[in-house]
Amino acid sequence: MGVPGLKNSFYPLLYNLASPTRGYFQQAVTAISPFSLFAFVICSPDKDDGVREILKKHFCYLDVATADRLLFYAPIDEPEEWRQQRQSERVAKSVLAFHDLIRDSCQSPDPGGTEHALATTLGIGLDELPAIILTTDPRSREYGALRTAKELVREQLIGLGNLAQDIAPIRDRGSDLAGYRKVVLKGLGDEWVWDATGRVGERYGRI
Repeated sequence: MGVPGLKNSFYPLLYNLASPTRGYFQQAVTAISPFSLFAFVICSPDKDDGVREILKKHFCYLDVATADRLLFYAPIDEPEEWRQQRQSERVAKSVLAFHDLIRDSCQSPDPGGTEHALATTLGIGLDELPAIILTTDPRSREYGALRTAKELVREQLIGLGNLAQDIAPIRDRGSDLAGYRKVVLKGLGDEWVWDATGRVGERYGRI
């Protein structure tokens, strides 16, 4: 499932998942519980890499083609047909309800700046964008990153959607978080991964 990130920034989701003391923590946990893998597409702030145009053109297709275990955020405006397409589906209800709930109370005033701040926090330089940031649980400190490009992003997201089918959704998991990470490592090829401390970690791969 895809979420258009300009109107529905991932900032409130990550902010509220950061601590049980945050005002919408439980609603954020409910929003992510049906999903197994999370992807945030980050584009360059100062050049047109063509990724946004591909995502805009194919978004409604990718929203369906990535199935119901991957949740990805794309830096595009919300297509009118997307909400109509998703509103009645159970897997989307918790995400839509969360974003509707926090729309006026915890939105990022600059979604593009939020994306770049996330990349910088993970040690990804702006010259290394565009990239897809990955995690099996947004509450964890372990994130990976795939380099992407306009020629790759469509098939990468479809591949991640397929990979997510092999990972249990958050609501059905036990405590073996490392086990889920191994599934991601096995499914990927040879690209850099960064963790939340900014250190370069193991190599994940390209779908």
